[in-house]
Amino acid sequence: MQYPLNQSQLGIYYASQLADADSNYTISCLFTLPKTIHLERLANALEQAVLVHPHLLDNVNADANPVWETPAKVEYTQTIMEAKDIADKMSTFGPDLTFDGERLFRFDLIRT
Repeated sequence: MQYPLNQSQLGIYYASQLADADSNYTISCLFTLPKTIHLERLANALEQAVLVHPHLLDNVNADANPVWETPAKVEYTQTIMEAKDIADKMSTFGPDLTFDGERLFRFDLIRT
């Protein structure tokens, strides 16, 4: 399903297109969890949250006029990445995120 963006959303979208690499329209956070956290259960909980709240998979489709897009079918698998050290992942942490066609909700689980 597609919905038109309201004026505020259009403003943020167009400003993000004009912004430099340090856009303030995306927020990246890094949390270090205790080793006792069971990552497979956390991944399953995230998958269940997406099934209950499918708008977490929404994106902005900018083919012609930017529109808010909700996928017709909800499919989401939370992966667990492996890294020897969190420094392995830090080089790619918080990259410039685009609003074009990518889902707005992103969550990485990294086993270190």
